[in-house]
Amino acid sequence: MDYEFSDEIIAGLVLKGAEIKAIRIGKANLTGSHVKPLVDRKTKKLELWLLGMHIEGSNQRSIKLLVTKSQLKNLAGKFEQKKATLIPKKTIFKGGYVKLVLGLGQRKNKKDKRQSLKDKDRKRQAERAIKNRS
Repeated sequence: MDYEFSDEIIAGLVLKGAEIKAIRIGKANLTGSHVKPLVDRKTKKLELWLLGMHIEGSNQRSIKLLVTKSQLKNLAGKFEQKKATLIPKKTIFKGGYVKLVLGLGQRKNKKDKRQSLKDKDRKRQAERAIKNRS
């Protein structure tokens, strides 16, 4: 992973009927998608938009994310405080609605990336050794 996550947020999605059906059967792809905070021209309020999500059978478009005011205030503070980014992690279903799990994270530097790769490799070797013993 290229990011180190410090917090998780669950947001709703504004979708159309065909898009919801496609997501339910697993025809959605979050690879390459990102979240962009934008200010609405009319209301002057901060909104979150999901860009780059591919849903099979529909045109690629920007999708508005639904979050509470308190979550937005909290996010705005964290964006100003440190260079944080919202990364879409996965979609979930909660009460019949499609939700998106977002990770608030910072990009790792090269040293941290190398360390996480070493840790992953050690874990994989330990699992192989345990498997070979059985």
